[in-house]
Amino acid sequence: MKKAFIAIALLFISTNILKAQKRDIVEYQQNWDKQNIFWGYYLGFNKKDYKISYKTQNAFINVTPLTGFNVGLIGDFNLNKNIIFRFEPGLSSNT
Repeated sequence: MKKAFIAIALLFISTNILKAQKRDIVEYQQNWDKQNIFWGYYLGFNKKDYKISYKTQNAFINVTPLTGFNVGLIGDFNLNKNIIFRFEPGLSSNT
């Protein structure tokens, strides 16, 4: 009885898997990479923490670690198939 149940279960599972493989693949936005100009944006976080020390003197500059944010635009201009001109103006800020 166990062997018959396992055989029927495997047959059922394998037929479902074979049907799933035959579905049509839908490709969305096929020409997205072919556009000449593309605009976007970026957001991010940063942490600025650095220390400058001079070995000849006992004076040093110590900065407390602070977090900030980055925001900016991304512009792509396709000159040809293999050459892309990209510019990324942005703002980086800390308090």
